[in-house]
Amino acid sequence: MDILRREGKNQMHFKVNNALSPKNYVQIRGFRGKAPQVASSDRETWLNTAVNRLNGKFFNAELPRCRASCGWPARGGLASKRRRYAECWPAEACTDKKSANIFMSPLIDDPECVLSLLAHELCHVAAGKAHGSSTFKRYAREIGFKEPFGEARPGPELAKHLKDLARELGAYPHSAIEPPDARRRQSTRLRKVVCPNCGYTVRTTRFWIDQGLPRCHDGGQMQLDQN
Repeated sequence: MDILRREGKNQMHFKVNNALSPKNYVQIRGFRGKAPQVASSDRETWLNTAVNRLNGKFFNAELPRCRASCGWPARGGLASKRRRYAECWPAEACTDKKSANIFMSPLIDDPECVLSLLAHELCHVAAGKAHGSSTFKRYAREIGFKEPFGEARPGPELAKHLKDLARELGAYPHSAIEPPDARRRQSTRLRKVVCPNCGYTVRTTRFWIDQGLPRCHDGGQMQLDQN
């Protein structure tokens, strides 16, 4: 579960929304003791419930208010290298100045991967304005991430907790988007035309070849290369 995430200088990392409606939850049957509440089939409820669980587990439920949702990062969401899978905007970027917003890439539907990214974001929340400093690294190390801490790579103990939490929350109610190949394709094939006398070469389209092959600068008739 090696999910890469780059830090952007305009992003900070906050979390938590403790005001989720009880009607969006169901109870686990057969759970001993106080039964935990599990998110419904609503995607954003699932994400915010996960945020609350992680906040309570690792940060004593003391992190600032934020909303988690599914959405494309501002940059690098479909990049071929160093693709971004999560992004958080601080409350200052919102018109109400009250809630930060975290967006999880629509490319991901694996619950353990999602939880790993959310936990990574919460380390930035805990670090506050020092989100790119040793403070963030300290939180990431304490909760169980492996170096380099710019990547959301959980160690064995953290991975076990995320796996247990994923089992408790159930399937992440989202179907991953599979975008078409983003690489630029050549729409028109250029054919090679060669002078048999001197080897002078040009490339042109089938349209112009059908109009007639050109003559070389030495006066020879150029021919279509069949190789």
